Amino acid sequence: MNSIRDELEFILSGRTIPYHKVAIILMLVVTLILGAMISNNTILEGKIAIIDMDNSKYSRDLIAKINASEYIKVTEVIHSPVSADKLLYHGKNLGVIYLPQGLEEARWKGDNSIHIGALYDRTNSAQCAELTMAINGIIQGENGEIGGPRIGKMGLSSEQNEAIIAGIGISDRQLFNPTGSMADGIVVGLLYFLSTIIYTLVVLQIAAHLKIRNKWEEEILSGNPFRLLGRLIPYAVMLITVLIFGMAILRWVQDFRFAGNLLAYMFSLIIFSMSMGMVGLIFGWSANDPSTGSSKMILLVPPGFIFGGMTLARAYLSDWVAIVSKLWPLTWQFDFLRDFAIRGAVLSDMYIPYCEYILYMLVIAAIFFAKFFKEYNRLMENKKCENSTL
Repeated sequence: MNSIRDELEFILSGRTIPYHKVAIILMLVVTLILGAMISNNTILEGKIAIIDMDNSKYSRDLIAKINASEYIKVTEVIHSPVSADKLLYHGKNLGVIYLPQGLEEARWKGDNSIHIGALYDRTNSAQCAELTMAINGIIQGENGEIGGPRIGKMGLSSEQNEAIIAGIGISDRQLFNPTGSMADGIVVGLLYFLSTIIYTLVVLQIAAHLKIRNKWEEEILSGNPFRLLGRLIPYAVMLITVLIFGMAILRWVQDFRFAGNLLAYMFSLIIFSMSMGMVGLIFGWSANDPSTGSSKMILLVPPGFIFGGMTLARAYLSDWVAIVSKLWPLTWQFDFLRDFAIRGAVLSDMYIPYCEYILYMLVIAAIFFAKFFKEYNRLMENKKCENSTL
């Protein structure tokens, strides 16, 4: 009994990870918040773009039927040739439908040599199945509109009758990860998740370690916030190094796809490491014990992993959840990982997301600077009070 009492007193003393608080917070996050955010077990209004090269009455009617489906939302219709990859960058769409020129004419003449193209983003294999079923169902409905009596009245040859019965064909293609490679999803996702956990645990303890070593006041009273930010650099360099080498190993020994420019992608890793580092400093600011600071890790890393889309299809999330998920740096980084590594984006295609990412980092930096100078003013006031007392 004495050992149990002693351990309980130690847990409640604040000198170790407050397990009771961490366990309760984790339970509430999983059961209430996470449960509400992913309560939909299907993808409603999956976003697709349509390249309509026919631009006919029939193609426009077909687009209207596709958009009317509860499982599909047409985000844009383009009437000129464009690379399907560009329409899928940054998760803007889940797929692209291609309506070829001459579709209406072929439809009514019974020429089944023309097929509709369906291209799906398979960076997450879970997000395509329902979308594929919805599109196939719509096309099957189109094929059933011309029944036997109507065929007989058209006076077509037997070959044309068979072609009409066969109806519109679909040629689908899975982009970016056609074989469903685990290295392109779960494995590389866990690499980032676990590496970020270790990095965040260390950063959350920086303020407490400085206080224990009696260097906190010296660091703050220097009046230079970049001195404190400089302490992130060794850890940030190590984080970037292990992530790059980890992806290289996955590329070498498994079938991980890295189709983009590594140097262009590395800039996003710099933004990520500094953003995550500053968030860690902010959350660990008031900690007087390293374990107290590290206990806040569950608020910073797991949500970004869950909503980042490497294991859970982000299309399952409501629009407001997708917006809220941008609060976590890991969510941003998973977007860049998919675009550069798996989708093969080039830097010129990513300048808008990069500007948004930099703006996100600057907002975090502004909060950090405000916290630094607030602490600086507090310590200066304390110094003045001490001097006046003396």
